[in-house]
Amino acid sequence: MMPRFGRLADSKALSLMNKQLLERKSRPTPSRGFLRRLFERFTEEAMKAIIFSKDETRRRYHVRFGTDKILIGLLHAPKNSIAAKVLEFMGIDPKDVSVEADKIARRPAYVGMGREVEKTFAINTIDFPSNDYTLHTLELSYQEARKLGHNYIGSGHLLLGLVSDEGCLASLVLAKLDANTSNIREEVLHMFGENNNEIILEMTSYQPTVEDVAKVHFIIVNAFPLYITR
Repeated sequence: MMPRFGRLADSKALSLMNKQLLERKSRPTPSRGFLRRLFERFTEEAMKAIIFSKDETRRRYHVRFGTDKILIGLLHAPKNSIAAKVLEFMGIDPKDVSVEADKIARRPAYVGMGREVEKTFAINTIDFPSNDYTLHTLELSYQEARKLGHNYIGSGHLLLGLVSDEGCLASLVLAKLDANTSNIREEVLHMFGENNNEIILEMTSYQPTVEDVAKVHFIIVNAFPLYITR
């Protein structure tokens, strides 16, 4: 029998999820052109995180490219990246993220044909989490960068985008792991201030290649064919 606290936590998570989904119905989806411009601002660390996220999705034979995969991608970003430093400081482990994501999303998995296959479990006839969560957090990352006056999007901005959306799976996972999203935000902003000179040097020494931008753009566009306009 599930403890009362566990039922209450799940009820709150479901309520928040439904509220967020209703808000998203009236939100316009980003265009392909906007996404391409977005990816052109990605640092090497941010691109590597997105690419790892998609590889992780494929490796686990999941049909859903969710915000939890981006969180795992940030955990595997270069150790000197802001997101990796903050998440390590908060004691977040990739395996724990995967376990909690599976629990929260209520995805019963089965083994077939010698490999693990994911089945999407619908709550109130809505697949959880919906792909538009990931698109929205990418937009939030861009907004966070603009607020800080940055003309690039790094791993720190991606992490800020994740914790800015309380209803996304990544934020719910972090909450389950007792990682306060407000503390994560504060730590990221602190590191942006501390490493300002290092970040400027990084941005002047790295320019994403056409191949990098095309690969990340292909990953996102093909992950959300029903959500992205032309």
